[in-house]
Amino acid sequence: MQPVIWRQIYGITIWNLIIMMVVMFFGRAIFGFEYASSDSSKNPTTSGGFNKAQHYTAIFDTFVFLQLFNQINCRVVGPRDFNVFTAFFSNWIFILITFIIFYIQYSASRLGNLEPVVDAEGVPTGGYKLDGASLFMILFQTMPIDSKTFWTTFVWGSTVLFVSFMIKLTPQRWLEKLPVKINEDEKLGEGSKLVGAYARATNPNKGDNNVNEADNNDADDGFSKV
Repeated sequence: MQPVIWRQIYGITIWNLIIMMVVMFFGRAIFGFEYASSDSSKNPTTSGGFNKAQHYTAIFDTFVFLQLFNQINCRVVGPRDFNVFTAFFSNWIFILITFIIFYIQYSASRLGNLEPVVDAEGVPTGGYKLDGASLFMILFQTMPIDSKTFWTTFVWGSTVLFVSFMIKLTPQRWLEKLPVKINEDEKLGEGSKLVGAYARATNPNKGDNNVNEADNNDADDGFSKV
């Protein structure tokens, strides 16, 4: 891959880590989820467990939306391709996949009914239980969150569009300093004993040829010494 692509990978990865750490460590205060570390998200029938499950759902939403918008970034990867929405509707398969991802995430976070939990005396415990949930909410073990929280995670995910734009404004000379480790002009594993052993195991004839070639080289060396 070209250095401009590595620049994009490094920049977006760092930004994703920043956003995810903010949601994980400060999301409880940002969204008002009150719970203790000892509360279990698998027990939403208590107030703490319910809030913790909602926090985990918000974390999950943020992660998915970061990837959803970054796939839009990946439509154009040139060093000065700033408009990632160029010919956006020219590929209906891409549009369909994007819509499916969004619908699944919306279904897993919003399409569920909550019923307050009460104790034996009829007093609300502060927790909730699901009274009807979407298939994806069951599969992903998420908890319904309010509209404000959902769309906030959506906006946070969309920030990768702006970050990608800013990354492309960085000086070209910075690309020379990127620690690019992969050279696509070279065969991966070339010179590796493990890869060589695998090649001999999967292609014995090639291994025999290599052995014969090595024997011939040794013989030539012997004659040259004589």
